[in-house]
Amino acid sequence: MNRCMADKKIKNNWDTTYKIKKSKRQFHLILAATVAAVLAITFAGGLLMRQYEMAALRVYAEQQDAYVQLVVDQINLQPERTDEEIISKIVGTLDSGDSHYWTLAKDDTLIFVKNVTETNRYLGIRNDEFYGTSSAAKFMEKMTLYRVQHDIIFIDGVRFVASGVLFEYNDSFYKICLLTNETVVLDNNDFLATKINMCIYVVLLILLILVVMLAAENMVHRRQMQIFRLEQRIRNQNLHMEELEKELDSVNSYDSRWNLYNYKMLGKFVEEFDKKGIKCATYVCLQFASASERKQFLEDTQVLLDAYILRFDKSDTQLSLLFAKEGEPETLRQLARAGVTEDMIIELRPVDYDYNGPLAEQLKDYIAENNHG
Repeated sequence: MNRCMADKKIKNNWDTTYKIKKSKRQFHLILAATVAAVLAITFAGGLLMRQYEMAALRVYAEQQDAYVQLVVDQINLQPERTDEEIISKIVGTLDSGDSHYWTLAKDDTLIFVKNVTETNRYLGIRNDEFYGTSSAAKFMEKMTLYRVQHDIIFIDGVRFVASGVLFEYNDSFYKICLLTNETVVLDNNDFLATKINMCIYVVLLILLILVVMLAAENMVHRRQMQIFRLEQRIRNQNLHMEELEKELDSVNSYDSRWNLYNYKMLGKFVEEFDKKGIKCATYVCLQFASASERKQFLEDTQVLLDAYILRFDKSDTQLSLLFAKEGEPETLRQLARAGVTEDMIIELRPVDYDYNGPLAEQLKDYIAENNHG
């Protein structure tokens, strides 16, 4: 008894140590989850901000497309102009600067870039050399006749909102583009105000998460105390359950629903039926498609069939059943309830003491078969 109590004390000490370690692990998990949540929210906020910026740039690009189309229409309204006249009287008069400027190319050769000074630098250079980055080159390649298009491109490491169109004038093809530095759009006062509001939102959200984390940690400590008291009860209940399980196992070991007898035991059981005065029984042999199907049937019928039915292991795919005190109609009803179909029944033999004498005599062929096997 003393040794038993000592073992329980050692176990309780081990349980206490385990609870402390478990509590630390939970705290570390909460801390890690909080850090992960903060990082995820920061990443998601960055993605949302990026999407918002791209949406603002697209809206601006659509407005810029209309401006480019207006310039092309202005050029086409005045035919028979030379390249110099187009530049000096139309394109050259448009606003240009470091933040946004125009380019004009004739037959894929630049004839105007931003202003006269810049034009002299790039004069005669091919269009694809000026638009040398992959994003810019792709934008120029997809340009179609009289259809203004826009995209976000990079030139010399600077991101631009580009709008351009291919048009024909005096039997020559021109490409005109308007490039606007993204800062023109993104540094707008309204946009900056929205950015600040979103940052405030993210900070508040992080603070909320921290408060929730502290509250959760406090709740975990209280739960630990509750768990400790519950574990004390559970240990006592487990001891009681073990005793009950032992008693239940002892009862179940004699319950036919949980046992599969050797096929050679059929004769012994039938003789016992005669000794106990059981007047009727039904012998059934079932054929299954596979051993796994037979195994599943045995598991299912532990509940579906009652304790008066004995099960005998005939082969891997065959199963013999002996229904005590049951005639043929009730046997068929129970088999149907267990999911047995007619093609599975290879033997069905009802026996009745009052009509044909001892059951062992009526089932002697099956018993002899067992003894022979």
